[in-house]
Amino acid sequence: MLALLAGFAALGSCQVSSAATGWIPPGAITVLVPGATFAPGSTHTIEMTVRANGVSAGIAWSATGAGQFPLILTPKNGTLTVPADSIRNVTLSVFLPDTAVGVSVLRVTVTDQVSAGFITRATNPFYSATGGRPEVWPSPSTWAASANTTGVVSFLLHSLLAGAESLSVTSGRANPDANNTGALFPGSPPAAKVFIPGGATLTVNAPTTIAGSAYGGNANAVQLTVASNGGLSLGGGNALNSAALPESLPTALFPIGLVPAREPVSGRDGLAELPGRGLWLVPSGLDGVRVMKGGSSLTSIGPLDANADGTDDRLVGQIRIPSFAASLSVVPGFIGPAGDTLDLGLLAAGRAGLMLLDLRTVLDYPFGTWEDFFDLDMNGIDDRIVRSIPLSGFATDVAWFRAPSGRIVALVAEADTGSVPVAASYNPASVIAGTGAGVVAIDVTAAYDSLGAVSYAAGTLPTPGSALDLELRLAGTGAPDLAVADGAAGVSVYHLGVAAGAPATITYTPLGSVALSSAWGTPYARDACWISNTADSAYLAVAASAGGLQIVRAPPAGAPSLVLSQQTSAPAIGLAGAGTGEMAAALGAGGTALMRVPRAGELDQIAPAAAPLYAAPVTLARGQRWTEGRPLEAALHWTPGASATSLCFFSGSGPVPDLLVADGLRSLVLRPGWAIIVGVAEERTPPRAAPLAVSAAPNPLGDRTEIRVFDASAKLGSGAAIEANVFDVQGRLVVRNIRARMGVSGGGGRSEVSATLARFLWDGRDDRGQRLSSGRYWLRVRQADRSATLPILILR
Repeated sequence: MLALLAGFAALGSCQVSSAATGWIPPGAITVLVPGATFAPGSTHTIEMTVRANGVSAGIAWSATGAGQFPLILTPKNGTLTVPADSIRNVTLSVFLPDTAVGVSVLRVTVTDQVSAGFITRATNPFYSATGGRPEVWPSPSTWAASANTTGVVSFLLHSLLAGAESLSVTSGRANPDANNTGALFPGSPPAAKVFIPGGATLTVNAPTTIAGSAYGGNANAVQLTVASNGGLSLGGGNALNSAALPESLPTALFPIGLVPAREPVSGRDGLAELPGRGLWLVPSGLDGVRVMKGGSSLTSIGPLDANADGTDDRLVGQIRIPSFAASLSVVPGFIGPAGDTLDLGLLAAGRAGLMLLDLRTVLDYPFGTWEDFFDLDMNGIDDRIVRSIPLSGFATDVAWFRAPSGRIVALVAEADTGSVPVAASYNPASVIAGTGAGVVAIDVTAAYDSLGAVSYAAGTLPTPGSALDLELRLAGTGAPDLAVADGAAGVSVYHLGVAAGAPATITYTPLGSVALSSAWGTPYARDACWISNTADSAYLAVAASAGGLQIVRAPPAGAPSLVLSQQTSAPAIGLAGAGTGEMAAALGAGGTALMRVPRAGELDQIAPAAAPLYAAPVTLARGQRWTEGRPLEAALHWTPGASATSLCFFSGSGPVPDLLVADGLRSLVLRPGWAIIVGVAEERTPPRAAPLAVSAAPNPLGDRTEIRVFDASAKLGSGAAIEANVFDVQGRLVVRNIRARMGVSGGGGRSEVSATLARFLWDGRDDRGQRLSSGRYWLRVRQADRSATLPILILR
């Protein structure tokens, strides 16, 4: 127990980035079957292995064999109840006919006992040992062990010859889970040569270590290939993580949901939510706009495919676009010229320009065909495309605002052509300079009237670079400010003017341009995001590709300037900000990083003439600590299949909201965990206030603990109220202001080391008066601009 508490204490004081493990958690069920080479006319016993991951499962299964010969299986089907985080094995008898030649595939399909919905499928090939080649099969079919365990995946080799021979042996490893392609257990190859007497059976082992960073239910397939005079014999075994190693799993930015896609998910500002409808619109390149069900269904590792049609059940609609769906913004409650009200989609459609979408009906019908409902004129184009507005370049982003006259104005970032700006593989060297117009303004209210020759052009802003992203800073009912991520030209900021009339006319007053820092590599502005933890949004974050994450000061009506350059582990492609003071960066194949964003109290101090640590621009290496003794990078999530290009935070309560990432062929939901609670950014201005300190005794607590808050300077500080909150390991607030509920005694005990500001008791109950379960929690106390955090362990 003392060692356990010491570990918790170390975690509480850790200031380094919490990196994820390179694994995606498995789905609800892991099913594994072996592969083998058996002699014609023989019967063998194999095992199907089933693990229920996280929750218990009642399943029905059926097994079939199909290929160049029939595979006779006994039994062919059955039912099984598997307790949570437990493993069950089903023994199958496999018979190969005397005439078997070639290969047949064993396929096991698993469905839910109650709903009969499809859950998962497992396959592996079986070969006929003809021509004198030996039999090869794994024994056991699956080696299961807890994380960080070293053992072997064993294979039996049986000679079908009368005489001895020398065999060449090779092996390979793969991950059978499509969500974890490339995530492999460490291991070494078996002996390259084995000698087998005629008719003998011997064992060949493939040494394997279950990865300590894998989740329970993650697995690897190990294939053994045996070359003999008669040809090749193959066998396939499995290594399964039966139990995770908790201290090796990520405690920040870990996956809780995954929805597969057929085409790479795009979108400059992440996926677009349909307000009040529980749906998300997913720009998906050549796949058009996919409609994804939101809510709790997103917090499940896919695929969810109850009808086994090959499409995830959370993908509930599709708007077919005869172009490339690059980015989407929604105008809720748009009122057309005829008085009709609808959610209007503004789609940056690549080489097709800007498309206006009628989003009143976005769900696919359970009957009929797409043409029956969405192509009534039979021209092959989705009827929900109200109007297409051609542009000369590649429309990569779109934003909108309501002019003082009430008219809706859209601004389109029109990049140079030659490479897809929203793709992780975007190559600036391939673009044709001058083919994009920069920023194009469209009077949407005028453009919606698609039947008349209505003028909708509202003004164009040529930019010196390639306009990849634009962001608006709204100022009440007046005209907004515009920031443009302009590729090699850096970042430019403009104040917009809107002239009354139809169409509205936009003027662009330049406030200044900023050349980005090259401290970490050649900068190239890919994306931008106004930082929301400064009251007037006076700061802009920029994804600067190899230049990392950079922060620009852009005061209203003032010239912009570079204040901070933060190195990232891979080129920064996309950005999103949360009102809680965090920012996420999409790093392409480098995954997703979560950053602590300095607040105005820190950023306002940065100036060219300032003393260190505030001399502008501040340049921070990855992992370098800054003003609070912590690096800005708080967490990193990476897997071998990562291809993160854009992201957005969910709206919601809690210290840091969940993050929805467009990550290649999947939409990924990441949850910030306890590490972010420890790393909450506070407003700090020089000179710093004396820090707080907090203690709890006893810790671990059973029925109650006494909490004391100290002024670490040994002087009684401000008389401001002290607030004490408790969070669980997932960052959820479970107790709001313990002091107010439990009562408090004021400062009393002075010492030479510290001054006691408050002393109070906590009974380990939440806001509803219910006893919290055993586990680790985080106590955070605040007084004005000071705070302290302490891990507390509850043992019941």
